[in-house]
Amino acid sequence: MTYRVVSGFQDAETGAFYDIHTIIDAKNKNLKKYLDAGVVVDDAPEKKEAKKKGD
Repeated sequence: MTYRVVSGFQDAETGAFYDIHTIIDAKNKNLKKYLDAGVVVDDAPEKKEAKKKGD
């Protein structure tokens, strides 16, 4: 699952800067903190059922 940064921010603990083009995946250890702060949103594409050809 991927998350998109909705506003630029700098993590005070790590010093890392994230801009609106940054994609954060579920493996990021600070993901919960970023979600709680409201600076990232779930941007995973919705799963669609694959259509079979010939049906």
